[in-house]
Order: sequence, then C-alpha cells, then structure tokens
Amino acid sequence: MSRRAKRKGNADIRGFAMIGFAVVMIAVIFLFINQEKQGHVSRDKASMCRLDGSISRNTVIIIDATDNFSNTQGLLVKKEMESLLESALVDEQFTIYLLGEDVDDSAFKDPIISVCNPGDGSDKNEYTSNLRRLKKKWEEDFYLKITSTINNLIGDYSANKSPIMEMIKYASVNSLYGSKAKQARMIIISDMLHFTNEYSQYTQAPSFESFKKLPYSLETSPQLSQVAVSILYLVRSKNMSRQNRGHIEFWNDFISSHGGKLTKVKRIN
Repeated sequence: MSRRAKRKGNADIRGFAMIGFAVVMIAVIFLFINQEKQGHVSRDKASMCRLDGSISRNTVIIIDATDNFSNTQGLLVKKEMESLLESALVDEQFTIYLLGEDVDDSAFKDPIISVCNPGDGSDKNEYTSNLRRLKKKWEEDFYLKITSTINNLIGDYSANKSPIMEMIKYASVNSLYGSKAKQARMIIISDMLHFTNEYSQYTQAPSFESFKKLPYSLETSPQLSQVAVSILYLVRSKNMSRQNRGHIEFWNDFISSHGGKLTKVKRIN
C-alpha cells in the first residue's frame, strides 16, 4: 500500500472516530436532558405544592399567641424554625396556625400560610440544572416565606383564654386527617397551659385520668393517628410551679391516647 493510501486510511479512521465520539456525546446529552425532563414536576405557583397532590411529609406548626414571648424565646424559636426548614424533605408541606383565644375566629381558624418545599437543587445535576436559580427560588418561595411569617407572629400577646386542645383538634382534622403523605408531624410552640371555661390547668393539677372522664375530653379529641408531635415548651417564670413533669406527662398521655406520639419536648427559656 502506498504512503498516500495509508494517510487516507488513517484520516478515514480518525474521521470515523470523531463521528463516533460526537454520536456518543449527543446520546449522553440527550440522556441527561431526558432524565431532567422526567424529574420535572408541575407545581402551584403560590404554594409550590405539586399539582399531582403528592406530599412527602405533612408538617403542621401551631404558634401560641395567647401570651407573650420574651426576646430570648423569640430568638430561640426563630433558630429552631430555621433549622427545621433547612432539613425539610423535598415536597414536604408546612401549614402554620396561630392559636388565639377563640378558635372559631376566622383570623385563627384559617392557616396563616401553607407552602411546600420545592427543593433547593442540591439533589439535581449541575450540568442539566441551574442550581443557583433553584436555590434562589427555594429561598424566596419557601424558606423566606415561612421565616418572615413566623417573625411577624412572634410578639407580645394577651388573651383571656388559651384553647390549646381545640386548636390541636382543629389543625389535626383540617390539615392531617386523611392526608396521603407518608409521614405526618405536628410542632406546637406554646407554654401548653390550657385554659378555657370548661377546663383550666391554672386552677388544678393536670391529671389525664381525671380529665378523660369529663365530657369536654370528647369535645376536644384530635385526630393524631401516626402523627409525631414535638413541643417547643415556652417556660414562663410566673408559671414554673405549673410547668412541671406532671404537666408534660399530661400532654404525653393526651397525645398518645389519640394515636399520636410525643417525640420531643424542648424547653424554651
């Protein structure tokens, strides 16, 4: 074979190799784009929840606005909430209720906000997704929406009643009962000192055995089946004699008797 023929043969091989390489690269790019399209989900623009209704975890937060927060308590609650949001599951729904002295008042009955975590892009591929845009969208449409709402809710309050049980019942029925989410939890930010005309933890030592015999216990029965409940326990210096081990045990029995599980009680001083 002549030198010229050899050169032509080598050129042909290189040409075929380059064509093959280009085909492989196109296939890889197509695969990435196709995977990204398959991973895309349609969301409601306001709530960022999936339009197909899929929720990974349902989280309800109740903020007690029947007594004031000290500056330190407000700061601690903010930090707890920030940590909670940073560890949120993708497609986790957060619904926030404000506890006032009248649960039937629409200002307290309706959720203050209900949004889902669209994800911050940390689970996406950097070559096929705009990670900076996803992070910014997560901050604006999820994280900052909730933190700013909580910041506005923490303040000085005064109320004649504190119907904690009624709010737990309402929030559980309205946001958790019948939910298709695989996990459900409720976070209560409160001193947990229930006070209504029917039952008061200010005037008597809390005994769940005595309480469950009252007709009022049936009226305030929540739907907490398989719900993990945690309490950010706002300690009041004026009520330290009431906020004791027996008080926490009462709420543990109240929650477990209705199918829930008290997983955490954190004292907020």
